[in-house]
Amino acid sequence: MEELNRVIISSESPDKFFDVAAEVVREFPPDVRQRFLRMWGFYTHFLGLDGAFERLNNRTVSTMLAEFEKLEKPKPLVSGERDGLRFALYEAPNPAAEKESDSGGKSS
Repeated sequence: MEELNRVIISSESPDKFFDVAAEVVREFPPDVRQRFLRMWGFYTHFLGLDGAFERLNNRTVSTMLAEFEKLEKPKPLVSGERDGLRFALYEAPNPAAEKESDSGGKSS
C-alpha cells in the first residue's frame, strides 16, 4: 500500500505514541490495523512501553510492519483457546539481560 510508505508516526513521548498511532492507523484498511495492533502488542509485551516507543517512533508504517514481519518471534510455551479466548504463554523475560541492555551491556 503506497500510503504506508509516506506516513511517519511520531510522538514526543511513549505515553502519547499509541494515541497518535491509533489516530493514523484508523484510516487504513482493517488488515493493516490488525497487523499494526498485533505488532504494537508484541513490542509492548516484550519491550515495555518505552522500548516499543524507542523501536517505532519516527518511522513509516511500512517500515514498522516490514521489520516486525522479519523479526524472529519467540515460540509460546503453551497456547490454546478456552471459552472463546485465545491465549499464548511465553517464557518470562530475563531480568539480568534487561539490566545489561539498560546499562549498555555493563554489569554492575
